[in-house]
Amino acid sequence: MRTISFLKTQGFNVSTFFDSNSCFDLVADRSDLKLVIKVYSNIDGFRKEQAEEMKKIGELFNAIVLVIGEKTKAFTLKKGIVYERHGIPSMDYQTFTSIFDTAVPSMKFFKGKTIVELESDKLKEKRNELDYTLEELARRTGITKESLYRLEHGFKTSLDTAKKLEKLLKADLILEKNLLEEFALSKPKKEVFENHFDDSSLEKIHSLGLDIIEFKHAPFRAFGTKKEFLLIDKGKEKSELQKKALVLEKTKAVFDSHSLIITKKFSLDKIESTPIIQEEELDSYSKANQLMKEIKKREKKSE
Repeated sequence: MRTISFLKTQGFNVSTFFDSNSCFDLVADRSDLKLVIKVYSNIDGFRKEQAEEMKKIGELFNAIVLVIGEKTKAFTLKKGIVYERHGIPSMDYQTFTSIFDTAVPSMKFFKGKTIVELESDKLKEKRNELDYTLEELARRTGITKESLYRLEHGFKTSLDTAKKLEKLLKADLILEKNLLEEFALSKPKKEVFENHFDDSSLEKIHSLGLDIIEFKHAPFRAFGTKKEFLLIDKGKEKSELQKKALVLEKTKAVFDSHSLIITKKFSLDKIESTPIIQEEELDSYSKANQLMKEIKKREKKSE
């Protein structure tokens, strides 16, 4: 897959989750940056509930979340334009590769228009150099005086309007940005942990003192933390436990976490390095550090 190949050329370690029916397909990790990516042909298939869980993962692991696609139901995605699906930056492959450039035109798609940000000080400077008043520039461009005033004070505009101004003023006015920095700065900062759970085992783990958030569209059932990260899943049949353990092994390596599978039926210490704990065993712990101590003990236990 070309996205994976490109990320590797950029120095990322890449883990794939295409087979886990997850809200993300790729995690790319580099010393300075972590990306969580969903890949679609038609980005209209990206659902709100997936987006909400991707946002939470981005917040939990300080990662930038993105969607890479080719089209919507109505049009093909254009190179150089960042779209948005349920609050997640979405783009085609060429645009994705361009975000690793130091600076690129910051173009976004909103309500059928390509929106750009202008260098407002430069716009005003070029207007004054040519001795145009706002009224004169408005007459020459067909842009209202009020709109021009707003553009000189930092408002965004359509690509067509920007090009019209650039042509008349003979200047490059569209602001270029480091989009990776922009995506990082625009990440939502909010409390993502929950206090009530329908699942009694998650309720018990939370009562021990771990902050918990539950997932429905990730390669794990829940995430817990106090001082360390813990990925939690649940399983019934032995074959299911083995499958979930293999997924958790890969996932915890990406997110630098411990892992745990809770079950009712099977008495196993662990599968691979993922501990298996029976639901009733959770009642034997009164504090989070007791549970984490047991998890670490089983992780290290020889086969």
